[in-house]
Amino acid sequence: MSTAVGTLRAKQKMFADEWLTGANTGKRFNGRAAYEYAGYVIPESNNSGNASKLLRHPNVREYIQERLDEHTMDATEVLLRFTEIARSEMGAIVKRDPRTGALQVDNEAVVENSRFIKSFAFDSNGNPKIEFHDSVAALRDLARVHSMFHDSLEVGGPGGVPLSVNVNFVLPNGEAAQLGPTNEQLKEKEDFSELDAESGQVLLPAAVADATGSA
Repeated sequence: MSTAVGTLRAKQKMFADEWLTGANTGKRFNGRAAYEYAGYVIPESNNSGNASKLLRHPNVREYIQERLDEHTMDATEVLLRFTEIARSEMGAIVKRDPRTGALQVDNEAVVENSRFIKSFAFDSNGNPKIEFHDSVAALRDLARVHSMFHDSLEVGGPGGVPLSVNVNFVLPNGEAAQLGPTNEQLKEKEDFSELDAESGQVLLPAAVADATGSA
């Protein structure tokens, strides 16, 4: 058992598994669907409950990352696959008949090189129709990985002065507040102590004190 699984509540694990797979709701990576499936109640005042915050919970996030690491490609495998596609050639599959000069598909080569093929079908006459993965696009992606391209976009005000944006909003008590400029960094650490593992709701200060006392 991994460390993350050992620290997860049952409903948290159910939520994370459903978010990853969509096995029961048919909606992968859908926070609201997974949140409801796990049994959390979504209040009328909140369209998705605290699904987004639950996804950022350290234990849930660690568990999801472990699951992704088990079943997804790492960076090296991705680069190797791009390299294979970039080096693929139609000649490995399509051969020319030395007697007639006609092009023929080597069926065994199709199976052996299926990772290079995007789609394979037959037309109304029974002739094979093959679409290959774009080798040029694979080359372009590899070039970007190796910083061979230097794409950049700079946005600024008149004369190249950096833009600074202020955001005005109204607090629940009716007071006006301002957030900005946007080039300021918020250093306050997100607090998960008020997120109840069983209900998935944000607890009020009194409820937090009670939960701490009962623990």
